[in-house]
Amino acid sequence: MQNIEQLRQLRETVDFSDWVDRREETEDLLRATIDALIALGPGARRESVVVRLRGAVEGLNALDTDGFIGTIEREDLCDLLYKIGEAAGVSADDEWVDEYRDW
Repeated sequence: MQNIEQLRQLRETVDFSDWVDRREETEDLLRATIDALIALGPGARRESVVVRLRGAVEGLNALDTDGFIGTIEREDLCDLLYKIGEAAGVSADDEWVDEYRDW
């Protein structure tokens, strides 16, 4: 079950202002993902949630064509993505980010 309020709070914390490259694109992608999860509603099916989360990771793969996602960016992204996933009802124990990421 999704925690809509927690997703809304996470949306407000999406901030990579200390990044040099692709900051705005990354923030926009993650906010759009959270918006899509919220639109599914609190009773969303896990499969629908996973499709949106996978899309976010694959979107980041597409943004990383020049290898801008280094160690710091990777840690920031994984931390936030797993928080988003938890709020959306997908356990971090599933290591779903690692399953889909190329970075």
